[in-house]
Amino acid sequence: MKKVIVVLIAGLISAGAYAGTAKVAAIQPLHEGVLVLDAHAGQHVKKGQLLFHIDPTLNKMLALQAKSTLKIAKETYARDKKLSRTHIVSNEALATAKDAYIQAYAGYKTALYNLKRNYSYAPFSGTVTKIDFYTGSAVGDASTVMTITENIRKHK
Repeated sequence: MKKVIVVLIAGLISAGAYAGTAKVAAIQPLHEGVLVLDAHAGQHVKKGQLLFHIDPTLNKMLALQAKSTLKIAKETYARDKKLSRTHIVSNEALATAKDAYIQAYAGYKTALYNLKRNYSYAPFSGTVTKIDFYTGSAVGDASTVMTITENIRKHK
């Protein structure tokens, strides 16, 4: 899921006797974190080129923590499942251990997913026309980090 806002501007860009149309994209991060710019203002970028990323350190730590939690929950559930056969562990306790394992699994998968969402790429070829933050800035998922304008297609 890319979060890109694309606006079509028609007839507002002109060069001599030519008028052109251009797409403009406001590029936002997919989640909050510390910004690292990989492109600069005025740079021509190609579709799919890395524009910026969120420092992955925090998300890596969250993924490691979730992995550890998952390991413990899995071991607890396996132990309780074995003990429930001899009625040492109640069905309620087994259900609780199973729920904890399922939640830990979901937490781990979410952490891995978020780790992959650290990178933002150009939705089309164009020029970086505006950058609102600098490397090291704390940004949120609603922050427009940069704006890209598609190269003008001229019409007579």
